Amino acid sequence: MAEKQFETLSAADKKEVLLMTAAQLEKETDADTQTRIIKALADNGAGAYVIPSLLKALAVNTKLTITATINDFINNAQPAEEEMAEKIAAYLNQGSSKARQAAYLALGKMSVKAKKAVPEIIDAMHKFGADADEYARGFEALAKIDPEIAVASVIKDLQNAGDEIKKNSLEKLVNIQAYMNDKLPAIKEVATALLRIIYSDDSVLKKFVEDNINTEDAAAVKAEMDKYLKTGARLAGALSKALGISMDDIFKAQDERLDGKLEKFYEEIGREYREQ
Repeated sequence: MAEKQFETLSAADKKEVLLMTAAQLEKETDADTQTRIIKALADNGAGAYVIPSLLKALAVNTKLTITATINDFINNAQPAEEEMAEKIAAYLNQGSSKARQAAYLALGKMSVKAKKAVPEIIDAMHKFGADADEYARGFEALAKIDPEIAVASVIKDLQNAGDEIKKNSLEKLVNIQAYMNDKLPAIKEVATALLRIIYSDDSVLKKFVEDNINTEDAAAVKAEMDKYLKTGARLAGALSKALGISMDDIFKAQDERLDGKLEKFYEEIGREYREQ
């Protein structure tokens, strides 16, 4: 009877009922009932508009046991509309890792429509990114929204973040081909950043690059690094005086280039960029 009554409702009323249904998860403690609520949402065609309600439930209900089921719902739903990006991103800087995981998933699905959430993603990666899984989820969302900005931000983390975040950012850069086309300009930026590590005094990060750069997955980055290494050998000799540049100049130019890219992106979405 209830199903028949639901079918007679207007689209707006159906949406309201489904939003109220999703909100029940904020307090529901019984695992079976939680599962039935998600099933009811899926069976009755609930759209991405219920995602903020699901994120709130993940954030506030410590007895919620269906994180994977909620993530499956988000995966199977249509991507949220652009105007929802900031609502979803609001859950990134809260204490719940479950809510952040689902928010990253939802934002990544939105692709470029989530570009206004990029500052919150980057902030959350800095706040919680000492944990490798947390950092990876943020990066994966960024890479789906704007791969060039994702790379720029992660390269900046190599220079300005804490030790654990440096290590996590380096792992993403070495394995960058798993996330994007190896023909993108970002690959050259990654090669320059990794070369900077090779030239640095950080023995831990340097060893990580040396141990991981000779894999098939890093082939395109390694090829670009080899080009720069040949340039570096020339710059270390007599040509450095003739050309008037050094490898430090190349690294400084990259800093300026990436800051410019990030500043322009933030300006386009109406936000102020603060150098990382």
